[in-house]
Amino acid sequence: MTSETFLQKTALIIADMVLKEFKTSEWMSYDQMILKTRDSLENPRLRKALQSRYRVGILDEFQDTDGAQYEIFKRLFLESNDDRALYLIGDPKQSIYGFRGADIGIYLQAKEELKKHKAEEISLNVNYRSVPELIRAYNEIFGGKSGKQSFFPILEQSIPIQYEPVFAPKENIKVLLSDKQKQGPIQIVRFTGKDFWNTQDAKNAWGQFISEEILKLIHKEDPFTYQVAEGDLYYVEKKLKLREIAVLVKSKSEGKLAEQFLKLRGIPCSFYKQEGIYQSAESYQISNIFECLLDPNKPSSYRKLLLGDLFQIHPAHLPYFDEHSIDSYEKSILDRWKTLSMDRKFSELFRSIEEDSRIFLTEDATDIDWERKRTNYRQIFRRLLQFQIANQADLEEVLEELKLLQKSFKNEEELPLFEKETEKDAVQILTLHASKGLEWPVVFLFNLSGDYIPEVYDYPFVDKDGKLSWKLSLWDNEEEKKISKEIYSNQSLNENKRLLYVGITRSKVRIYLPFYTPLNNWKTRDSAYYKILYPRLQSILENEIDTDLFHVVSWAPTPFDSTDPKRIDWNLDSEICFTPLLYEEPETSKTIRLNSYSSLRTSMNFSEEVSLSVLEEKTRIQSDDVENSETVIKDALPSSASIGSFLHSLLEELDFSIFKTTTSKELLKNEKIISRMDFHLDYFRILKREEGRPILEKETVQKRTVEILWNLLNANILDQKGVSFRLVDLPKENRVSEMDFYLDLDTNPGNFLRGSIDLVFQMDDKFYLADYKSNLLEDYSTISLKRNVENLESRYDLQRDIYALVLYEYLKNLFGPKEALQKIGGVYYFFLRGMIYGESSGIYSDFFWSLERIESIRKTVLESTTFRWEKSN
Repeated sequence: MTSETFLQKTALIIADMVLKEFKTSEWMSYDQMILKTRDSLENPRLRKALQSRYRVGILDEFQDTDGAQYEIFKRLFLESNDDRALYLIGDPKQSIYGFRGADIGIYLQAKEELKKHKAEEISLNVNYRSVPELIRAYNEIFGGKSGKQSFFPILEQSIPIQYEPVFAPKENIKVLLSDKQKQGPIQIVRFTGKDFWNTQDAKNAWGQFISEEILKLIHKEDPFTYQVAEGDLYYVEKKLKLREIAVLVKSKSEGKLAEQFLKLRGIPCSFYKQEGIYQSAESYQISNIFECLLDPNKPSSYRKLLLGDLFQIHPAHLPYFDEHSIDSYEKSILDRWKTLSMDRKFSELFRSIEEDSRIFLTEDATDIDWERKRTNYRQIFRRLLQFQIANQADLEEVLEELKLLQKSFKNEEELPLFEKETEKDAVQILTLHASKGLEWPVVFLFNLSGDYIPEVYDYPFVDKDGKLSWKLSLWDNEEEKKISKEIYSNQSLNENKRLLYVGITRSKVRIYLPFYTPLNNWKTRDSAYYKILYPRLQSILENEIDTDLFHVVSWAPTPFDSTDPKRIDWNLDSEICFTPLLYEEPETSKTIRLNSYSSLRTSMNFSEEVSLSVLEEKTRIQSDDVENSETVIKDALPSSASIGSFLHSLLEELDFSIFKTTTSKELLKNEKIISRMDFHLDYFRILKREEGRPILEKETVQKRTVEILWNLLNANILDQKGVSFRLVDLPKENRVSEMDFYLDLDTNPGNFLRGSIDLVFQMDDKFYLADYKSNLLEDYSTISLKRNVENLESRYDLQRDIYALVLYEYLKNLFGPKEALQKIGGVYYFFLRGMIYGESSGIYSDFFWSLERIESIRKTVLESTTFRWEKSN
């Protein structure tokens, strides 16, 4: 099958699928709504009812109407007219939405039809937007008698669209040029330094000029000003603000380039009506990652990742990845991410996505697109991590949260940080299409891209019955393609004329237009700039210039060093102008030391035979809980590190309230509990480790598991005041499971303590923390538990003290040092196998924490980490 045949068949399949979707009546496009409305008017009773109800119809922006829309209003207001009126307001010179289905031919057709109805044509030829000098300059550019007329007339369907001169109002003029700045409002910027320019060099030069000119316009000592009418009596001088400046671009790529030059000069800017961060390409790339991790065997998900930011594989190379080794970089990194997601190590997962892929790869340190992308990824990851921690969510739930955010409307809170930082006063960057109907005091026109004809395009086609329709070029033969390309090219040229007309007329006070001669080749000269704008500016420059209307600026780009302090003009607003960040080599160590309870325990010369913490072994749990792997005590659920991880995982995921039952057996009927147990039994390979284990053993493990959890969550726990409570009664919003922490140990940078606390909860005004212990002990009495906590091998007392220090530092940041001590409730160790429903056995607690004790703990930890560091050197 050839690529052409493939595209043809794909187009037919898609068309058929869309029709089938519409037939189900579950979906309806905007076009379908219009067509169904038009077809419903075949019903004479409905048509008559609407005609009697609506006597006047007004269609604004009529030049952007399509045939179906016009037919609706024509039937209602022009057929059997009984004192009904139809007003059509439009400007064919501003018909720029052909890509959305707007048909300028409908405007022209309607105009002829209305003449038959003896309709009155009223010309709106007064411009209330712009200063009088700018209005006169518009007449010269669009309708001047000298030089080549490259804008008008625009020939559409053999009908010429002419430019009619416009005039300033005779009174009540809203805006005037300032007496301080009487230069012509159209600033023609002539590039110097070379005779001919390629497109990219011209874009870079224009971007540099725009940024440097804006800095002049907002200069504190000599800012650009204009006069605004205050009532009918006088005018006031108004200083130009950044948000009153617009850079109008043809495409997003031009917008990003303009943004890059503005950012390099420290000029706040934002894209007009920028989509929220959760509607960005980065957000959907993250969705693709999650979907692939949830279903790694789905080819489409894997290919999306290969093509996207992660690996940046060229489409032509995709076939090489169908059968490549499972040990390949791409496969191995996805396997690692899958493991991290299953382990719920989302912080590590997100960091790995950033560091182990090509997402942040760039060869240009000033690549603003890269900077935006990096900021978006990190902001989304931070929001998702907050959600995951607060809800203890798994990957599937995190994905669902992201999808909800993607569907939600943009609000102030989720604006991209990259844009939000300058939302109050910033230069507006927007496309020419988006600028229609808007206005700014100062406008820079940035439309220098070349035009091209795509491989597949649509174009107007008149069939043998004289009916106009749109045809895809997919089925054209060579001869037909020659004709259709000519039609498409002419249609594109006319659209560009109207687009430039819209852009140039957005200004109220001043507009900047570039002037340079492109290289003599088809790529640079097949552009809207060279075919339309260049001839008019050339004719103006070659003749005597009216300085009241035009001002010529000769300008040559110069290299810009963003780190050169001499480039700073201190007369600029310090919040706006660029301040270079000069790098200085730090005197502190570049090594960051991460310590944990287990590493401290080992470094303090305690027994090396004790099982390493779950965190240090990189297993599921980060609580640093040590399990007795060898014991003579028998239990249906044997003691091991994997069993401890299994129980921790269930306590992390399951809602405590579902254990509020009369007996533990009732829990075996709960599908959520059984499902999560089965998942983790398989994940930790608990049942597979002993060959020949029957299914009955699985039921025994399940029964004992729910019994342990039920006893834990329904046990009577005494608080600091001696009042009993149950974990099952703790509101979800008052507790956090598996709370990770990184504690800065001292004032010297690079010395951190890390860990994870199994449970943190609040009761009344007190904060408590708890750690689960699944050890098998002979005795769970208070004396026995105290002895186990202070055991020199396990050193649970060290873990207790570290956690208390962490809790104090956390509360100190929230409430201050004095109130923090009062807020500490205490530290619990819950020895799971010794806890009983309605009783207080198996519980170790420590409620007495003073500032002296906290500082003593800090000193011990600091000495341990300092000793370890010095010893390693």
